[in-house]
Amino acid sequence: MKLKEGALVLVADGSKYLVFRNHGDGGGFLDLQVMDIQETENPKSSDHVTDRAGRRSGHGAGKSALEEKDWHKLSKVVFAKDLAVQLDRMAIERKFEQLVLAADPRTLGALRSEIGEPVKTRIVGELNRDLTNMQVSDIEKAIEALAPLGS
Repeated sequence: MKLKEGALVLVADGSKYLVFRNHGDGGGFLDLQVMDIQETENPKSSDHVTDRAGRRSGHGAGKSALEEKDWHKLSKVVFAKDLAVQLDRMAIERKFEQLVLAADPRTLGALRSEIGEPVKTRIVGELNRDLTNMQVSDIEKAIEALAPLGS
């Protein structure tokens, strides 16, 4: 994949994201430079709460346990929503022309459903894979091997 100079690459995993700007020549040479990094603490669901799920009584068979919320998953959804808002703002402010999204399947799906049209029209590639803990050179290789959307 060839990205224009100034294109953004977003690498995310549900609790951490990195935004890279391409400083390459636009002719196939990528030179990704970190523009922003954010990480939120997201402990496993059992660490989010201290009490067990409540019980309710009612007519019928007796008491039943109330369904516990998966706070870990919910935190990842909120993270993706916040990230989508930031991307939308950046697109409206014309901070980028091209965007590549690279994220684990759940985060990528959440981002797809939350981002607005200004961002969607700038997405030139997607990678359904968590790259957040990879070296920049390995991220560049993964992006270079990616086929552009619509091809």
